[in-house]
Amino acid sequence: MNTIANETLPKTHGNSVFSLFQTSRLLQVAAAILVAQLGIAALLGLTQKQATFANGEPLFSLSEDDINSIAIDDGDEAISLKKQNDQWLIDGDTPLPVDAARLNTLKSSLTGLKVGLPVASSENAREQLEVADDQYQKKLVVNGDNANTFLLGTSPGLRKAHLRRDGSSEIYSASLPVSDMPTSVNQWLDKSLLALDDISHISSSAISFERVGSGEEQTWNVAGNDDDSKVVDSEKLSSAIKALETLRVIGLSDDSTKTSDNDSNTESDSDATDSNESLKLRITSKGDDLEFTLEKSDSAATITRSDFEQTFSVSTSLFEQLAVLGSDTDWFVDAEKIEEEKPAEQE
Repeated sequence: MNTIANETLPKTHGNSVFSLFQTSRLLQVAAAILVAQLGIAALLGLTQKQATFANGEPLFSLSEDDINSIAIDDGDEAISLKKQNDQWLIDGDTPLPVDAARLNTLKSSLTGLKVGLPVASSENAREQLEVADDQYQKKLVVNGDNANTFLLGTSPGLRKAHLRRDGSSEIYSASLPVSDMPTSVNQWLDKSLLALDDISHISSSAISFERVGSGEEQTWNVAGNDDDSKVVDSEKLSSAIKALETLRVIGLSDDSTKTSDNDSNTESDSDATDSNESLKLRITSKGDDLEFTLEKSDSAATITRSDFEQTFSVSTSLFEQLAVLGSDTDWFVDAEKIEEEKPAEQE
């Protein structure tokens, strides 16, 4: 009787596949390729997800021309900007013109803003990222008549802010820095609001000038001067005129509202003159007669204009540039001497 030895029978062990993998170089290479392919697929998926985030839906379907009001609230201060008759104004009892460059930057950021996938949506996240109804860094309301309200909070990166639409739970990371939305009037104020154009008359308590002619032929003369030999020093006067044409304020002064009662101002103006330098100018610009009052102390200067209720702060150097208009300086140069110097200048 023949006996088959156990050693000749095929045997299957549980670890045979693992052992084969350990001894097979081909299987190891194949496995490495598979892992690499899975990694590439995951990376492509993440890239596609990021692309979707970067190229998401617009925040709202408004063009820059569609925006007619913007309100910003930081919890302590609030400011409202409104478009009236094609001009943007800081809303208030006495509206003031808005800095066009800052406004255009914000409108461009708003209309170009797109958001993708939300980064959070829980109630705890709203508080942590400061976009809760009662805890936010800025509240932004665009177009009050068809309000789009957004709450902006902490920054997830450079020039970005977490954003949540009012009434929604989703929180996004948006390229809309909170710093671009100040609530201070001075930061939104058009600093050139007092600058003049087409000046035709300037007078102070010391002297009065009037423009003669127009274009290249225009000259300036002292009012009432009939002596052709007396010519106004155009270089000295043009410096003061340029200061008026390029006049820029720093902002509202601490005492930003004038009192309309002229009688009540008499005593305060007199007191100010005792300790400060004072200058009053009457100027005709584009046919409008305007009155300026400038005051200067050792370290500060202010200006008012008759068509504005507010008092504005200006640099002391501006006061010095305009102070010459109220001084007893000699404004005339010798007409014959000017004629003699003309050929030399032309050569």
